[in-house]
Amino acid sequence: MDQKQSFARRDKLRAIEQSIQDQWAANQSFQSNPDERKKFFLTFPFPYANGRLHLGHSFSFSKCDFIARFKRLQGQNVLLPFAFHCTGMPISAAAKRLQRDLDLLQQGKELPKPSQYQSLLQMNIKEEEIPKFADPYHWIRFFPSLGKEDLISFGSSVDWRRSFITTDENPYFNSFIEWHLIKLKEAGYVKFGQRPSIFSTQDGQLCADHDRREGEGVNPQEYTLIKQRVLKPELIDAVLTGKNIFLVCATLRPETMYGQTNTFVLPEGEYGVFEMKNDEFFICSERSALNMAYQGLTKEDKKLNKIATVKGSQLIGMEIKAPLTQYEKVYVLPMPGIKMNKATGVVTSVPSDAPDDWATLRDLQKKPDFYQIKPEWADFKPIPIIDVPKYGDLAALTACDQFQIKSLKDKDLLQKAKEEVYKAGFYEGKMIIGKYKGMKVCDAKPLVRKDMIESGEALPYFEPENTVISRNGDECVVSYCDQWYITYDNQEWKERVKEHVKNNFETYNAKVKQELLDAVDWIREWGLSRSFGLGTKVPWDKQYLIESLSDSTIYFAYYTVAHYLQGDLNGTIPGLAGFTANQMTVPVYDYLFLGKDSEQVPAEMKQQLDIMRKEFLYYYPMNLRSSGKDLIKNHLIFALFNHAAVWKDQPELWPKGYFCNGYILVDGDKMAKSKGNFKTVEDMIKTYGADATRLGCAEAGDLLDDANYELKLADSGILKLTTLEMYIEKIFPVLQNYRTQAQSKNIEFFDHVFESQINYQAIQVIQNYEEMKFRDVAKNGFHVLQGYKDDYLLAVQAEGPNKNLILKYIEIQLTLMNPIVPHITEYCYQKYLYPFVKDQGYPETLTKFVLPNVGTYVYDANILRQYNYLQNLMSTLRVAIAKYKETLKKQKKPEVINKVSLVVAKDFADWQKEVLIYMNRQLIDNEPGFDFNTQIKTNKSKNMAAQLQFSNYIMGEYKQRGADAINPNPTLDEEAFLNNFTQYIITDLKIKEFAIIDSKEAQKSDVKPVQQAGNNAQPGKPCPLFE
Repeated sequence: MDQKQSFARRDKLRAIEQSIQDQWAANQSFQSNPDERKKFFLTFPFPYANGRLHLGHSFSFSKCDFIARFKRLQGQNVLLPFAFHCTGMPISAAAKRLQRDLDLLQQGKELPKPSQYQSLLQMNIKEEEIPKFADPYHWIRFFPSLGKEDLISFGSSVDWRRSFITTDENPYFNSFIEWHLIKLKEAGYVKFGQRPSIFSTQDGQLCADHDRREGEGVNPQEYTLIKQRVLKPELIDAVLTGKNIFLVCATLRPETMYGQTNTFVLPEGEYGVFEMKNDEFFICSERSALNMAYQGLTKEDKKLNKIATVKGSQLIGMEIKAPLTQYEKVYVLPMPGIKMNKATGVVTSVPSDAPDDWATLRDLQKKPDFYQIKPEWADFKPIPIIDVPKYGDLAALTACDQFQIKSLKDKDLLQKAKEEVYKAGFYEGKMIIGKYKGMKVCDAKPLVRKDMIESGEALPYFEPENTVISRNGDECVVSYCDQWYITYDNQEWKERVKEHVKNNFETYNAKVKQELLDAVDWIREWGLSRSFGLGTKVPWDKQYLIESLSDSTIYFAYYTVAHYLQGDLNGTIPGLAGFTANQMTVPVYDYLFLGKDSEQVPAEMKQQLDIMRKEFLYYYPMNLRSSGKDLIKNHLIFALFNHAAVWKDQPELWPKGYFCNGYILVDGDKMAKSKGNFKTVEDMIKTYGADATRLGCAEAGDLLDDANYELKLADSGILKLTTLEMYIEKIFPVLQNYRTQAQSKNIEFFDHVFESQINYQAIQVIQNYEEMKFRDVAKNGFHVLQGYKDDYLLAVQAEGPNKNLILKYIEIQLTLMNPIVPHITEYCYQKYLYPFVKDQGYPETLTKFVLPNVGTYVYDANILRQYNYLQNLMSTLRVAIAKYKETLKKQKKPEVINKVSLVVAKDFADWQKEVLIYMNRQLIDNEPGFDFNTQIKTNKSKNMAAQLQFSNYIMGEYKQRGADAINPNPTLDEEAFLNNFTQYIITDLKIKEFAIIDSKEAQKSDVKPVQQAGNNAQPGKPCPLFE
């Protein structure tokens, strides 16, 4: 097959997609305006405009578009807007890197790898255009329009009139953000001061989530830095003679310092000796020292003076004075597995309450020669410092015994012991030593910390919870920074948000709700300002910019009126209202969004503002925000807090629900250019077309776990969709000749079955949409329904299909799959179905089609059970016949079966009924504390073994068939039912004769196989006999 032929199906789909998209644009199909209908307002987090949109964007956005199109099918007035985020540092940093690349090229030098210049070339930017991108504002004038093109080609149902970009490049949105921040400040939620913040030393400023290559969601972790004086520093290095040298440990549990017996280091670890304030020198990892430098601890701020480098092995055996412990001196000992990229690389040892410390100390005491230490260095007994109800006053020792921890190699057990002891000790334990003896540990901790800091024995210390890498590639530290910040730690504010999430909020997934509630508890102060990048300036302090997670929390409200304010993406021309950006003052926004009137609102603006406010109140609150799970702990929770601040007394205007999906993998791997699986939306549309790409998005999954987008799904989607179109094209010219009535009872039965299957699947698919389970939509609305159609056509070959049922099948498939694959379904509806049904009041396009009420989809559960029984029986018989013929072949007998007899049981045996009654008590009646298998064993019947085997078998049936499988009184008269299908069975199995034998009669037979079949048969499971 040549290349032209091989792409014929794809090219046909793309041609259809283009024609349908042109039609939508001409008809303004997705522009939403207030009317009498119920509204549904949903949004998607605006993507960052520093490049082309990729498959990850389209995967997450597809969930939004799927549900938007479904809600339109339900007759709702749907608003789905879209905008582009340009705020933050990445674009400015990229422009800065590009300027460096251009300077190198001008000097005739080689570019670094990777380079920003090369990155732009890979985005298909023309080489002569690249220098323009040294201006950061060129990026935000260039990429948003490409993003819009990508989403239009993807088939998005967006109201593009309301689209905009952020930053001061757009004066209208800029004024809205100024108003928003002023409202927060007026409410007392914004303050100024020095705060520990994640900081990029290379960029010289805060590194917020969106500025990070790695470590999104990571915050500063607060430690207490314990100073342990080295008693004989000259033994480490002569250069340390006469100096105040301290080993410093970063701990989360300063109240346990009473129990120190030693300090651990990593023998192969590299440590430095760094000059600090007050003529002190600290021994620690260089990474932690850099954090200290940015927290004002080093002699010269933000600079390190390392006077010596030492290996951990050089420190082992050193005498130190540890604060609070009863021992006059303790020793430095080795500990394998210390992480040098966490805390200081020096670990204080409290074996009484830390299982790791006790396990290590015990090993050292047992095997000093192995660890190359002197026995006396480890000869220290654990000190009782905390009484824990469950574990006593030496909790770590008790836990190690209980968990049977023998050595450091028992890592999993140690981790479990550590978690239990830490939790029990901190929340239930009481101090039994020191100044705060008798106090609960959790209450004593901050007091001990405060005392140690005031006495000079400790210092406050911060570092990132986990590694954070900025987009410029440097590992970030924690620095004290002057900044404006939002007080998300305000307890009253937290409680209002938590109440809303608990009682008035839809998340489609209990785990998402819990993560949101955890985020409410977790969130603390949040820096809103930075000094570098693009954005809106802090309105009362113009030297600072508002960071990217603080200008993106209530912009959903802006969507409702954006087209009135701005006439294009960048806000260079006024919108429908004709207002200039300068007219959009704080009092005007108060009037518009809060309903507050004042003399400062010009009278000539009020008529138009009233129209805009009415539109805002029509669409608000936002019904749904669809997002990736990575935004739960920042953007999504911030949005709830900010709505609870700006519309404090109007919780009815707060967001009503979030849907979150996991990250996307492509063919099982994270997207990466190096792996060849990095796909832009443009790539996907060119290669597979929009509908096949969208079908792949649906089939990839909807859970919070990461989804795997298999490119072969998009590829096979091309075949599936063109096959659907070809079937419909083939059917309609001959559909008028199809029958409307059945001639035989068998055919009539299959007609009823197919109608019930169509209606049942319609109900299932609608429920799948409501629950946002789009993989199930694709399965039930496309694959399962097509399978039913194929089975139906085979079953009614004798008379052919029913015209009305085929019409109904096509209508259901096209309408219910329209949100997933909107182009091909719209095309088939307009070209084939609509001309056939237009006289019945059908709309000319699916964008105007409204599904009937779900109650109109009526199915006969009994007839579906009968059909499933027949299908399962026929499948069982085909397999049994094949095996029987194989036996005949081995016996060298003719492989011919003339007659099939089915031994049918009308009732269960009494011992089987007993089991079924027990199962009903547990599974249907939900009888408290009742277990059917326990009851069977308690009875100790002579049939107990058979009953247990039977219950196990029936349980499997129950999982497949539901309550019908455990009904002790069969509802189907199998003999009468099968007699109606005698000819069907004979024809299908290609046999000459078919008979039914009652199981009770078979049990009386002298023929052993017949008798055995009589004993084995049970209701719903007849036994076959072949002749």
